[in-house]
Amino acid sequence: MTDRYPPRTERAGPDTGRHPRLSRLESLTRPLHVDLRAVFDQSPIGIAVCDAQGRLLDANPSCLGICGFACVEDALGIDVFARLAVTSEHRQALLRGDTVQFETALVREPSADPLAKAPAGLHRAYVQAKITPLAPSEGMEPEAYLAHIEDISERKRAQETYQALVEGSLQGLALFQHGRIVFANQQLAEMTGYAVEELQAMSPEEVSTLVHPADRTMVVRRLRQRLAGQRRGEQYAVRFVRKDGEVRWTELSAQSIDYGEAPAVQATYVDITERRRAEEALTRSEARYRSLFEESPVSLWEEDYSAVRAYLDELRRDGARDLRSYLEAHPECLRECASRIQVIDVNKATLDLYGADSQKQLVEGLNVIMGEESRPAFLQQLLAIAERRAFPQTETVNRTLHGDRLDLLVDMRVVPGHEETYSRVLVSLLDITERLRMEEALRQRDLMTALSQMAAGIAHDFRTLLTTIILHAQMGLTLPELPPAGARNLRTIVSESQRASDLIQKMLDFTSSAMLDTRVLDLECVVSDTLDELEGEFPPTIHITLETRPGPFLVRADPERIAQALENLALNARDAILAREKRDGGELRVSIRRIKVENEEEAPSPEVGIGEWVCISVSDTGTGMTEEVCEHLFEPFFTTKEVGEGEGLGLPQAYGIVRQHEGVIDFESSLGEGTTFTIYLPAHEGEGGRDKR
Repeated sequence: MTDRYPPRTERAGPDTGRHPRLSRLESLTRPLHVDLRAVFDQSPIGIAVCDAQGRLLDANPSCLGICGFACVEDALGIDVFARLAVTSEHRQALLRGDTVQFETALVREPSADPLAKAPAGLHRAYVQAKITPLAPSEGMEPEAYLAHIEDISERKRAQETYQALVEGSLQGLALFQHGRIVFANQQLAEMTGYAVEELQAMSPEEVSTLVHPADRTMVVRRLRQRLAGQRRGEQYAVRFVRKDGEVRWTELSAQSIDYGEAPAVQATYVDITERRRAEEALTRSEARYRSLFEESPVSLWEEDYSAVRAYLDELRRDGARDLRSYLEAHPECLRECASRIQVIDVNKATLDLYGADSQKQLVEGLNVIMGEESRPAFLQQLLAIAERRAFPQTETVNRTLHGDRLDLLVDMRVVPGHEETYSRVLVSLLDITERLRMEEALRQRDLMTALSQMAAGIAHDFRTLLTTIILHAQMGLTLPELPPAGARNLRTIVSESQRASDLIQKMLDFTSSAMLDTRVLDLECVVSDTLDELEGEFPPTIHITLETRPGPFLVRADPERIAQALENLALNARDAILAREKRDGGELRVSIRRIKVENEEEAPSPEVGIGEWVCISVSDTGTGMTEEVCEHLFEPFFTTKEVGEGEGLGLPQAYGIVRQHEGVIDFESSLGEGTTFTIYLPAHEGEGGRDKR
């Protein structure tokens, strides 16, 4: 309290200035062990004693100061009940011996007030009164009353000022003191479903039930810490329970203040239930997106193209009207655009696709991943950004971090809400390497089929012609009058015709039209014998090794034709080794093994079906082959050798022989490192009728 009351006056004796019946009052209160002198003179709360009619018998200095009297003599005999505006209900309660407590306005006497010249409104004091009846014994009417009067003017004025400031607020407002709500505005009442009077009448325990049980401990702890000065103002989300049981979210802002010279907490509430629900829905949606993003078997990239868009706009402002021509003529601009792409996130499928252990490793290797082969598709994407149109679906070529080729189908979409900035672009990459390889294999097979049909017809016609030529030449050699020069010419005709016949045989092997003499045989014997026969065809600088695992390696095949196919592969490997710039020899490795394919995913080649196979691999350390050479490898008459060094039928013949045995021939080649051809022949079950050759 800030009111200044007059100093206490010393009393000459116990009866000085007192009502004659005060002695009787003391005798009544003595059994209660009450020292009225100490209570009256020392209590900071105003205390007054009244007779049965409510007339003042005595008052302490605090009470006199509150009421505006200079001394007790000036106040004796006044009607305390009338001054305190005691209601009839309260009077009836007092006659029954009940204690009453209430707040009221009290008009102060101006004579002792140092602010006597102030406006009349300042002479009004707000007090909290508590009146207790004093009776000789239980059941008897009270002979006197003991009144406690506390000046709450400052607190009341603060409440009125606070109420005036916040009553019209759109936010819920409350003032907490001693665990209770001492003030609440109408907006908070509407938020909670309680009336303002209900909120302000709640006990501390009832106030705590307004908070959701899951948040209650946290809120109470923070409230206590704030009242103790351990926390400053803060803002956080909390759930509250309405009167009807509905749970809603509020954003709570709380700060410590002094209210009525006592610490209090001022709290502001904003209902954020709808916003919270939207955020939770967004969080669930984001969680589903992240789950789909991470678990997708397709490579997904989340990228920021905003810097790329800004760079393209800058190029146009600088005069690059035909952006396509400009970018094609300035590859450094393409590289600049690539460097401005910010990778936000990639999924696990992306790391697996490129052989990366982490996103950081992937980003650091982008220069390896995106080479010259990816430039056309990247150019199309940049033009789509510059022209503000949808990204086209494109095919491109990337490389893994290990340098392996990846054929990809690229689909790009701008994330909704980022159409202006391109700050979030979702890129999906579908690996179509295997699909293109299978399509190429089918195309190659169709091409081989067409070439086989054409070559078969030519071969049969040529064989008929060659047979006639050889027959007549041999008949001419038997003529007795044949001159030596004529005989030499005829022998040349026979020799060259036989070479042509060998070529016809190779063409027939390629077309799978040759007659086969199949039997069950062990391929290890065929391979070993063939390598022994070829030993003289290899220079000593080429080392030949044969690697086998425990057999047998049984197949049903024509040993002569299989030996021919193996011979062609071995001689091709020899020529590749000798064609290296450093002709210091090399190594030819031939291996035999047996494999079992249980599902298509395990197949080493798309054409190798489910079952057991015997494999012959021929590897060399030669020059290797370019992609262009690989595309035409088994086509008849295609050769990389000089004119006169090869007719281009060795590999096609091997291809035809293997196909005629219902097998598959495949290869792998790295330029400058060598080539491996692998023949897959269906394994034969059983031991009966086996031949070594």
